[in-house]
Amino acid sequence: MSNSITAERFIKKGNLALKKGDAQGAAQLYQRAFESNANNHLALIGYAQAMLKLSNPGEALRAGAAAVQIAPKSAKAFQVCASAAMAMRDWPQLMKICEAWRGIDARDPEAIRSLAHAYFELGNAEMARDVFHDIVKANPKSADHLATYARLCLGAFDYAGAEAALEKAHSLSAPTAESLYALARVKMFLGALDEAETLSIDAMKKNPKFALPYAQYTTLRGGRVEDETRQQMVRLAEDAAQHPEHRASLFFALGDIFHRSRDYASALRAYDQGNGLSDGILVKEGLGYQPSNFEQQRDREQRTFRTLPSGTQFSESAVRPIFVVGMPRSGTTLTESILAAHPDVAGAGELHTFPAIHNNVLQWGEANGGKAVSEAPPQQLRAWRDQYFAGLPKGAGERFVVDKQPLNFRGAGLIKALFPEASIIHIRRNPIDTGLSIYRNDFAKAWPYATKMESIAHFYGEYARVVRYWEECMGDDFPLFQYEKMIADFEVEAKRLVTFCGLDWREECLDFHKVRRPVATFSTTQVREPIRRSVTHAVDQYGDELLKPLIDGLTKTGVDLETGALIGKAS
Repeated sequence: MSNSITAERFIKKGNLALKKGDAQGAAQLYQRAFESNANNHLALIGYAQAMLKLSNPGEALRAGAAAVQIAPKSAKAFQVCASAAMAMRDWPQLMKICEAWRGIDARDPEAIRSLAHAYFELGNAEMARDVFHDIVKANPKSADHLATYARLCLGAFDYAGAEAALEKAHSLSAPTAESLYALARVKMFLGALDEAETLSIDAMKKNPKFALPYAQYTTLRGGRVEDETRQQMVRLAEDAAQHPEHRASLFFALGDIFHRSRDYASALRAYDQGNGLSDGILVKEGLGYQPSNFEQQRDREQRTFRTLPSGTQFSESAVRPIFVVGMPRSGTTLTESILAAHPDVAGAGELHTFPAIHNNVLQWGEANGGKAVSEAPPQQLRAWRDQYFAGLPKGAGERFVVDKQPLNFRGAGLIKALFPEASIIHIRRNPIDTGLSIYRNDFAKAWPYATKMESIAHFYGEYARVVRYWEECMGDDFPLFQYEKMIADFEVEAKRLVTFCGLDWREECLDFHKVRRPVATFSTTQVREPIRRSVTHAVDQYGDELLKPLIDGLTKTGVDLETGALIGKAS
C-alpha cells in the first residue's frame, strides 16, 4: 500500500474522530498520516484544527504555517492559520496571514473578514470598515454582512453608514440580538436615548445570554435597573464561557448599579473585576501598561520637540482647528459640547489623525539622527499639516472644528507650529476624581493604563509633567480651564472659552445639551443634560482607604491632589 493511500486513510479516521469530539485521538491520527506522507498538507491542517480544539493555538499556527509551505495556494491552510492567530489574539500576525491569503484569492470572503477583524483590533476601524465593504458589495442582500459592516462603521464614527446598513439589514431579515444592540448603540451616540433604550431591551429579549445590551441598558438608565435584569447580569458576568471582554463590560455595568445605590465598596469590587479581565486581555496581547515605556516616550518627545519650526508659510485652511486636550474624563467632552453648540463650530470627537502625525514626526526625528522637528524641511511640515486636514470630517460647512483627542496634549507645541491659526484648550480636573472616573469606565485597549489605579496615577504624573513643559514654553497660547471652576462659574468660563477661540458669543453655548449631534464617548448620556453646578468628589463617596492606591500613586508623582497641577517644575 502506498504512503499516500495510508496517509489518506489516517486523515479520514482523524476527520471522523474530530467530528465526534475526540480531538486528542484525531491529533494522533493526523500525526500518523503526516509520518506516512510528509507532503500531505491536509494532515497538517487536520492536526492544526485538532490543536485548536485542544486550546493549543501556538502549535496550531506552527502546523498551519507548515501546511502553507507545502501548499501555498491552499485557502484551508491559511484559514487554520488565521484561526490560530485569532485564538492567540496576535493581530499583527493575523494581518500578515490575511494579506498573504488575499494574495491567492483577493475575493475570498473569509480572508476579507479576517483582515477586517485584524485592522479593527489594531485600532484602525476605518480600514476595517473599508476592507469589509468588499464583502457587502459582493453580497448586498446579506443581513449578517450588513450588520457586521454597521458595527465597523460605528467603530469608525460613521454613524450614517452604520444606521443605513442596519436599517437595510432589518428590512431583509428579522433583526438579531447583535444587530439590535448595534442599532441601539448608534441611536445612543446620536442622542436618541429613548429609542436606544427600547432597542437594548429588544436585544436582551432576543437573546438573554448576549451580554452587551445589558451593559448598554445600564448606561442608558444611569445605573437604575430592575432586580431581575441585575441578577441576569451577575449570572452572565460570572459565566466563564462568556467572552472576557463581554464579562468585563458587565462588571463595569454592575459597578455603576452599585455606585448608583451608594454601595461604594461593592461598586469598587465590581470595577476591580472588570479591570482585572481587561488587564488580562491587554497582557495577553502584549499591550499591558509599562511605565518605563511612557517615560521613554516623554524623553523622545522632548528631544524631538526641543526646538519647534517657526516662520513656515502655510496656505490658508478652509477651517480652523480647535484642539481640546487633557486627561480622559477631565471635561473634554463638556468643553467640546459648549463649543459645538456654536453655529460656526463642528464637533469632530476624538480624531486619530494628529496622534498618527505625532508618531510620524518622532519616527522622522529618529530616522534623521535625532534631529529636532525645527530642522524638518518646509515641504515635510506642509505634508504633515495637509495630512491632518485630509482626515477632518467632510461636508460640515462650519468655519471651526473641535478635535477633542485627549492624547494630543503630548504634542501641544507641535500643534501650534503646524497649525498657527489653531486654538489649544487644556482642561484639567481634580486628579483623584479623574483617576476614579477612568477606573470606573471600560476603556478596553484605548488606554492600557486604565486597568490599575497605580498605573492611572503614574500616567497622570507623566501628563502633568508634559503639560507643565508646554505651559512654560507656550504661555498664553496654552490656556488652562479648571473643570471645577468651569462648573461653578459656568457662564463666565464658557464665555472665556468661546472668546479665546476667536468666536462671537452665542447664548446657544449655554444650552449645549439641547444640540442634537453625535457624541461617541462615555459622556454621551451626560452631555444630553443641563450642566450640574456642583461637583461630588470621589473621596467623599469612596473614602481614602478604598482609593489608597490611587492617592498614594498621585502623591508619589508629585501632583497637587486638588487641582492636578504638577508641584514644582517639569523635569
